[in-house]
Amino acid sequence: QQRPAIAVVDIARERVTRLWSLAPLTGQDGGQLLLTPDGATIFVVDRETQVLVSFNPLTGALGHRLDHVRTAALSADGAVLITANAVSLAAYSSQALTDADNPAPLWRQDLARIDGLALNGDRVLVSRGGDPGQLQVFDAAEGRLLAKTALPDAYLSGLAALSDGGWAVRANGSVAQVQRFSADLQQVITTTVPSGSGLFFDASRNRLLLGGYRYDTQHAASSQPVIQALDASNLAVQTEQAWPNQE
Repeated sequence: QQRPAIAVVDIARERVTRLWSLAPLTGQDGGQLLLTPDGATIFVVDRETQVLVSFNPLTGALGHRLDHVRTAALSADGAVLITANAVSLAAYSSQALTDADNPAPLWRQDLARIDGLALNGDRVLVSRGGDPGQLQVFDAAEGRLLAKTALPDAYLSGLAALSDGGWAVRANGSVAQVQRFSADLQQVITTTVPSGSGLFFDASRNRLLLGGYRYDTQHAASSQPVIQALDASNLAVQTEQAWPNQE
């Protein structure tokens, strides 16, 4: 039976130096790895079982756990975990997880239909499903609502925190788009992109990376996978690379 694992890779030598099994987890619905700045702890999120577990990458030991976690973000200093599931948003001390399972949260907000979150300094962006979809920004220290906006005709499929304190949001609807917002959710600029999900910010190059499909307008069943890089400032396309179609 296949189970998820964590590999430690020596990039210079192009070889796996350690391979640790995550046998209690399933990994069937994907997950996340959140690495603390000192490299001493990885927080592993298993989306199928909705569990977050601390993991020591030096010894391979699994630590304490948080239940009811579908997605999470880690503060830049590694001190705070922001977690979300279908019904709530919460913050936890990372240190508290070294002592016990399911420690008390620093704060908690009851929120339905949370699809994703992103953490940018002292602010948390949450995307929520519904008709219409909604973006909300909360204060990361206390959980206070700071701003919100609706996104009609859009299924939110990717969030990214930008270095200027703002946000990038990917949405699929009648038109697939990436939109830039200020820190308080004022819309800055929008561009059309290939259909798909996921959005990643490359801070060192100030660019957004995404993958998706371009569809042939004359042949609905025909599609071309592509990888695209956008300038994070103005959302102009920097590069687009076709990817071999594995279908």
